[in-house]
Amino acid sequence: MNLLHQANALCRRLWRDEGGVVLALTVVVFMMLFLLAWACFAVGEIVRERIELQNAADSAAYSGALVQADHLSRIAAINRAMAWTYVMLDQMTMDYIVDKWLEKVVNQWDIDDLKVLLHNQIGMCNFGRPTYYFNGAMGSDKYVRLNRSQLVSINSIRMHRMTARAPGGNRSWGSNYGTLRNHIVQAKANINAMNAAEDDLISQVETRIRTMVASAVRQNIAETDNDRAAGGADIEHHLEITPAKQWFRKLRNTKDDETLFLAHADFYDGPVATLGEGTDKWFRRTDGGDGLQREYQQQVNALIAEWNWWSTKWIIVKGACVPAPFFRISGSETIRGQDVSDAQFSMVKARPHVLEEKFFLRDGTIAVGIKRRLNNPFFFIFGSLAEEGMFRFFHPSPGQPRDMWGVATAIAGYQSPNEPGAGRYEVTYEDVPIRKLWNLKTSDWDAQLVPLHRAWASGQSGRNVQGETAAKVLSKMRQKLGVTGQTAPRGVGAGGGDLATGGLEGWTVH
Repeated sequence: MNLLHQANALCRRLWRDEGGVVLALTVVVFMMLFLLAWACFAVGEIVRERIELQNAADSAAYSGALVQADHLSRIAAINRAMAWTYVMLDQMTMDYIVDKWLEKVVNQWDIDDLKVLLHNQIGMCNFGRPTYYFNGAMGSDKYVRLNRSQLVSINSIRMHRMTARAPGGNRSWGSNYGTLRNHIVQAKANINAMNAAEDDLISQVETRIRTMVASAVRQNIAETDNDRAAGGADIEHHLEITPAKQWFRKLRNTKDDETLFLAHADFYDGPVATLGEGTDKWFRRTDGGDGLQREYQQQVNALIAEWNWWSTKWIIVKGACVPAPFFRISGSETIRGQDVSDAQFSMVKARPHVLEEKFFLRDGTIAVGIKRRLNNPFFFIFGSLAEEGMFRFFHPSPGQPRDMWGVATAIAGYQSPNEPGAGRYEVTYEDVPIRKLWNLKTSDWDAQLVPLHRAWASGQSGRNVQGETAAKVLSKMRQKLGVTGQTAPRGVGAGGGDLATGGLEGWTVH
């Protein structure tokens, strides 16, 4: 009874004693602060991972667009060099044709003239007497009818041919067809090499973009120690890109496309004014297919030289020298450009590429999506125990892996022809005057991030495009990445609802 009485007294004393209350309160407060600190760490880690993931997507898309811009700058530079070479090759080829034709004219004239002289001067009867012979056109001695429209003396042809062969003026190479041959062969080889270079750049650009995007993803996002403790983050990415061949079109052998091409080398006045006399007359475009090419085509009234020749021999009749009509020789000549035709009378095809209008809509846009698995941020401390007890609040829904994902879109933009030097790069198609031509003439391209709202737009040229494409981009990326349900869970152990990507459209306009 005494022991029981003492125990009862102790309980009454402890009930009345307030000692230790502060300690109990301190333990409770510190437990709450401890949980709050862990919660802040968990939230901070998720935010860090989210920022890292979006930065990786932005960096990957931008890096891919940089590769795209680099290739477009290179193609533009080749286009300009090719256009200049095309003009020089055209002019050299035309000079080559004319000089070779005129050489044939002069040589044949000399042959006929020698026939006339030799026939007329046979025998002593002709000595000291007038000679009867003719070598010319339309009754004019020593003249040739050119292109069936004008009489030109043979001596004038000789003089002008000699003058034209001397380098100077616009024809720094001179018009000696023998010398021009090597220049023409080299120019053809250069155009073929530039054709091959453009084809190679276009065939390689997509692969190089994919390689760059993969490298950027690796450099900007990686698994942490916590991820490895939890079994990995399952980091994956997907690149959505239209085949590069759909970005371009080859110029066709038409007047409009040739005029466009010549402007790449700052020749703005069209083919006839740029290439010179004979353009579209006897030096014509070959056909309307892909690529630009001209060749010599014989015409009725172009590059034709004509003349007649005859001579009468003198004989002695009854002691006197008289012309003998029965000993007359005669002939006529027609020398055409085609008579001296060779491999240099035809150019090689220049096959420059320009961008399609649709490149600036969906076709040229690079879209990159990245996902990573959400893991309990305390695995690196507690291991699988992080799934139990109070840390269970920081664990994704059991049996339902949850993913974090982000998307970014970018495209190459060109320096605006309307604001040169402003540092602004345009990502829309613009019809501009030919003297401000930009479509793969401008070699200053750079990468530009574009909002999802605009990324896969469709519509007409210029800025009249139809936006609201974010839902399309997000839906496509979610499908390709295999992302699971995305809305937040309604409670511990509960799953989230399925994400309605269409509802995010307004958040992507910036």
